[in-house]
Amino acid sequence: MKGGFACTIMFFAALFYSPGNAIAQAKDTTHTYYIIDSVIIRGNERVRRDVILRESDIQKGDIIRDDDLPQRMADVNHYVSNLALFLTVKVNDSIAPANHLYLIIIVKERFWIWPDFNLAIADRNFSEWLRHIDLYRVTYGAEAVYSNFRKQNELLDISYTTGWKDDYMLRYKYPYLDKAKTLGLYYTAEYQDGHELGVITEHDTLHYLHVDQNIIYKKFETALSLTYRPKIKTTQSLTLDFENYAIGDTIAHYANPDYLGKGRTSLRTLHLEYNFTYDNRDYFFYPLQGDYLNVNVDKNGLGIIYNDVNITTFLLNIKEYDKLGNNFYYGGGLLLKKSFSADPLPYVYTLPIGYRSEVRGYEYYLVNGDAVALFNNEMKWKIYSNDFNIDWFPIGHRWNIRHYFTTVPITIYFKIYCDEGYVQNTPQDATNSLQNQLLTGYGAGFDILTYYDKLMRIEYSFNNLGQTGLYLSYIAAF
Repeated sequence: MKGGFACTIMFFAALFYSPGNAIAQAKDTTHTYYIIDSVIIRGNERVRRDVILRESDIQKGDIIRDDDLPQRMADVNHYVSNLALFLTVKVNDSIAPANHLYLIIIVKERFWIWPDFNLAIADRNFSEWLRHIDLYRVTYGAEAVYSNFRKQNELLDISYTTGWKDDYMLRYKYPYLDKAKTLGLYYTAEYQDGHELGVITEHDTLHYLHVDQNIIYKKFETALSLTYRPKIKTTQSLTLDFENYAIGDTIAHYANPDYLGKGRTSLRTLHLEYNFTYDNRDYFFYPLQGDYLNVNVDKNGLGIIYNDVNITTFLLNIKEYDKLGNNFYYGGGLLLKKSFSADPLPYVYTLPIGYRSEVRGYEYYLVNGDAVALFNNEMKWKIYSNDFNIDWFPIGHRWNIRHYFTTVPITIYFKIYCDEGYVQNTPQDATNSLQNQLLTGYGAGFDILTYYDKLMRIEYSFNNLGQTGLYLSYIAAF
């Protein structure tokens, strides 16, 4: 109850303190209007000019009122930054005679090819892995991300990892099919297999099955999406997704016959998914201001082929971010997700709290069901921010790419947070006590944001089971 009360206080404090709710003051009604003569772009070597202009809502010929100009310029900065193609973006103006104005966008590009050595843990989060450190439960491999393929903001991502599991992955994004740059394509394909798999949740904990002699699971998934983005903030997509699962008899007949449902050792499914997103956040990776809305409908089992399951899932995700002043910020979100099926959901399709959707303070637990509600609150204070120029960086002299790596931004936030979650499961599992009850977690910590959209979280949390703990996590943009 204490945590729930804290969540409520945090939410309403931010609501009433937000500058957007302040009483309006009288303003001078005399305004100056500027005509945009030209949009000048500087610093783009590989990113085409038309790609940047597509993300600017200020265009040549626009007429803008003087008191709207600062916010409009800030919006352009945010939109161009969210391309994730630049280390820095600056937007300036230059006033010409007769109230004419030049908009100047200055960018410093990121390195476009990002070879990476992947080292990751098999557990759901880093804190869980630290409880029982096991080098077997580590994956390692290589990844190549070409983030401005053919200079058109295309993305080509190829990776291979091995160790705890073998994983082959290909991603390709082509955002501009038409001249107006409103239609796009997104394709993914991934294959994975391994000797160990999390097969069942008992006592609110994920349990693994390991077999040395045989590969006990295989999964292949491929998806093709058509996207429609008529405006900067609004995107719709339609996705056709094929999944193919194969598991060993030990899982299907002994460890968890419900893993694929009805004791199956294989399952093929065809999804059709509709997604609508309104994204008005300043920075996608780590937003501080703006709002976000996502509505998703997923039909798994189309009645054509591969009809072993018939599941319809609805998702609603709402987020709000506010600047409270003096480097203080608030962020809150509400996630609702519900699956409908005539048969019990296969374990692999249950909806969990404990992976990407989390109540902080419950990192060691996994709660599965057919419906999820999650309410997150966070207040943060920016305590440090600086860009370091490491001109001594030894790589890249020969190929003239050194300047892509010499700017290292570091920003640190102190935060307090409170989360509430609820997982409905009908009927409730006899061995899992956290289903069908309110989960509350709260605490304080630090976010450290740095190079190429990397984020480290250090958090000390409490939950309504009376437990406390220090939790660490690391998040990368790719």
